[in-house]
Amino acid sequence: MRIALYCVVMLLLSGPAFGQLQETGSEAYRQMLNKHQRISMDADIRAKASEMLRARAERSLPRGTGWLDYPVSDGLFIESEIHAAVNPTDPDNYIVSPIRSVIVQGQTGGLSCPIYSTTDRGASWSESAFLTEPTEQDGILVGGGDPVLAFDADGTAHFTWLNFYITADFNALISELCWVTSTDGGWTWTQTEHTRITSANMHPQDQTGRFVDKQWLAVDRSNSPYRGNIYVAFFRSAAHGPFINLLRKDADKDAFEKIEITVSPDSAAFMQFASIDVDDMGGVHVTCFGSFDEKDYFIWHARSTDGGKNFSPPAVVSPVIVPKYSRVDQFGEIRGITQDRLYPCPHVATGRGPHASEVYVTWTGKGVHEVQGNGTDIYLARSTDYGATWAEPVIVNDDPAGLERDQFYSSIAVNAAGTIAMTWYDRREDEKNESARYYVAVSRDGGVRFTPNEAVASVPMNMLMTTNAYLDFGIGEYTQVLITDDEVIPFWTDGRKNNGDLIVYSANIDLQTLDVRRHAPLNADIAIVDAWPQPAREGLQLRCRVPRAMDVRLQLTDLLGRVVREAEAHADDAGTLLHHFETDGLAAGSYRVVLHTPDGSASRMLRLL
Repeated sequence: MRIALYCVVMLLLSGPAFGQLQETGSEAYRQMLNKHQRISMDADIRAKASEMLRARAERSLPRGTGWLDYPVSDGLFIESEIHAAVNPTDPDNYIVSPIRSVIVQGQTGGLSCPIYSTTDRGASWSESAFLTEPTEQDGILVGGGDPVLAFDADGTAHFTWLNFYITADFNALISELCWVTSTDGGWTWTQTEHTRITSANMHPQDQTGRFVDKQWLAVDRSNSPYRGNIYVAFFRSAAHGPFINLLRKDADKDAFEKIEITVSPDSAAFMQFASIDVDDMGGVHVTCFGSFDEKDYFIWHARSTDGGKNFSPPAVVSPVIVPKYSRVDQFGEIRGITQDRLYPCPHVATGRGPHASEVYVTWTGKGVHEVQGNGTDIYLARSTDYGATWAEPVIVNDDPAGLERDQFYSSIAVNAAGTIAMTWYDRREDEKNESARYYVAVSRDGGVRFTPNEAVASVPMNMLMTTNAYLDFGIGEYTQVLITDDEVIPFWTDGRKNNGDLIVYSANIDLQTLDVRRHAPLNADIAIVDAWPQPAREGLQLRCRVPRAMDVRLQLTDLLGRVVREAEAHADDAGTLLHHFETDGLAAGSYRVVLHTPDGSASRMLRLL
């Protein structure tokens, strides 16, 4: 979660109750609160940021027009912490949402969660005009984030996010979880009177519920009686303890239930980082991370077989040793990741097909029962009986044991055949343990064995450089991998410029060979800015933008992907390029122009007369 709390918020929270929370709360919770306090003292900066965000939304192009004619990663917008989903009724349709930070005069002036969608497997993207704003009219947005997406079995998309805002009368600071739907693949979103899922008042005088945080979303796509149900698992901090709670929306209802079901163990001193998935029998699986004494930490799992109404008692998946949290590594670190953002990144995924009874949990850690001496590794725990029992966790990254290299922030996805894809940041290539690339591995036997790890990103990024710029916005705390019948599609935050500029990248990877077919930024850092005239009759002019001077290749292809025109070109020092394609001899119809660069590709649809 990214929170920008301004001076008025600090005044609001300066009462004795908040001070007591700061004094008596656990060190981990104090760090969480500190993480949320991104302060901009200048109201003009906040207003400028809001203006920029709204202008960005208003300039979104109609669906299908290709890359946006507006810079994203130009030092004003930076994006990280991504979630994504693929449409089960149309595998060419993905939707993606990062957290976007607006930088104005070196300060974080605003935060939002833009939604990108593609209907051609990422060859071109469109940005929705939907804005993640408070549900209360005139509420003053001071932060937010945590975008999470899911499709139901019929292709309807669901989107949740978090708002922090001050009420118009300045009497309350509200945290709220919100929900909207889309029936056109993520282009437009419907917001109703039931958009708010739940909330909490952080005012010092309100002791009933201090705040809600980090929700995860799952939809039942099974053929069980609970098909179409939607579930949200989230963290709630209350006067009587920290909890992982669950709310559900039955398929035949238009709003989430009001009664929260507690899934986490009782009497925990620390509890956070929920994850959720639904198995092929309609069973709801929730995992969480926490401790009874803030010295020894565990991951727990619970399952519901009655549509989220009741859960089994939480059972231990595994003990975990995580830097900063665990007694044996309280002063541990991952270089380039701030202490406020050290995160075990636990995720649960359920098996499919021949592995339908299996459940998998992955996380970042330094060991299970003792520190292994490898730096941080990617762990995977596996159950073959719907979570009733768990095998000893294994390390997925295959770099040599005993080598102090950090691997962290894993993501996991399972396709209909039960094939598992996992991705993470990996530093094995850097002796200094500073630079990382994004990696992938696949298992075709239910997590027993994985393919040799393969790098996805074409170049590494220096994590120290990505964290130190722009108020430590950093790469965020999670990424997302998708998997279809024939492709692995990871999304990650990439800081390859090593100047603090953060770009969301995606890739299309052949599931059988793990060859990277394409990898490219999601935003307009590489773009075909303009193509004219449209429709074209006697030639086509192109204006392109790339990050720097470089040699590029331009292709004009038909809708079957056949290249009908091709040219080599060079972008100037400013990263701009003008090019002319002759169109004589080409049939009238729709074509795609593709810009290939060493840093990725971009494309745009156009028409010839």
